[in-house]
Amino acid sequence: MNKKVLRTLEFDKIVERLSGCASSEAGALLCRQLEPDTDPDAIRLALQNTTDAVSRLRKKRGPSFFNLPDVRPSVKRLEIESVLGTAELLDISNLLDGAASVKAFLRPENDETPADSLSPIYDSIDECRNLNDEIKRCILGIDEIADDEFLVAGGNDEAITLILGGAGVFAGTAENAKNQVEGTVGDQNTQD
Repeated sequence: MNKKVLRTLEFDKIVERLSGCASSEAGALLCRQLEPDTDPDAIRLALQNTTDAVSRLRKKRGPSFFNLPDVRPSVKRLEIESVLGTAELLDISNLLDGAASVKAFLRPENDETPADSLSPIYDSIDECRNLNDEIKRCILGIDEIADDEFLVAGGNDEAITLILGGAGVFAGTAENAKNQVEGTVGDQNTQD
């Protein structure tokens, strides 16, 4: 869209006010990156999404995004098969709790509830329940791992594999995490 038109409409001020309403830094960043759409079909869909969201908010309380952690740096570390610490894994767990909250909000009330424009969003959310449950079971706090607990969670639908135990916390591909555990355990054995 023409920058002069955006200035005339004071679009930057609208975006800044909107980003001030975001409850997380990642959300504020997404708001600041917004640009007006010119595709009539995309505009109609966005308006329908807004109408459907307002309709749902009238029926039940919406999910909270307050202080949702930004796990993008952790995901980048996983992509290069780096090790994640307990704090990063707990952040991932908090984000997955947020995904579960959104999924619960978008869930149809019953089988007879007609699909709306938000239904495809509901279908696309994977809260990785097994992974989240295992993180919570094995990591008791930032500095505390459940004694002698071993966790292997992952698979086709979950992007990270975790192994927790006396040797530490490892996250990455299954092979990388296994090699890290074996290397650390081997290092500990040579020190004994």
